[in-house]
Amino acid sequence: MGGNPLVPTPLWPLPDWVMDAEDGHGALADYLSAFVLGERASEPYRLASVDGPPEFERHVGGWGEIMMNWRPPEDWPAGESGKIAYLESFTRAYGRGRYLFPAITGAGKTMHPLMAWWAVLFVLSMLARYEPARWGAHIAVDSSRHAVTLERILGRAREVVPQVVAETLQEVGG
Repeated sequence: MGGNPLVPTPLWPLPDWVMDAEDGHGALADYLSAFVLGERASEPYRLASVDGPPEFERHVGGWGEIMMNWRPPEDWPAGESGKIAYLESFTRAYGRGRYLFPAITGAGKTMHPLMAWWAVLFVLSMLARYEPARWGAHIAVDSSRHAVTLERILGRAREVVPQVVAETLQEVGG
């Protein structure tokens, strides 16, 4: 490959348990094991801090970020288009970006964004239908610590799900 063979990308949000671990490299590797990285699994990345602990950046709200430098295989095409194609080989398009999605247990494939939204909305609908008193307690703004979060999830779903359905139909329709 010509130029810099590494493909730098930020990885976020990282949970506290990864950033606060005594062995940051091991915790990051454990975290990444939940994602399908294919051939990248043996040495998927290099960090700026190879000899020391990972340089996690903690953001407001507690979530963290780290700059990953992915190493494409030797036979991967050179240049910016090759780097973009490499990232596309193990990420999924979602909204205006590309993301790592967790693996579905045993399937060796990532969860599709539409499936992730379906699972969230299915669980919430089952709670509302079969446990209406508990649902009511969870959405009571004056007394539930979950109410605002649930309101945000449902509001986001109203915006995002139609877009994800349209994108999925285009994806499978050719």
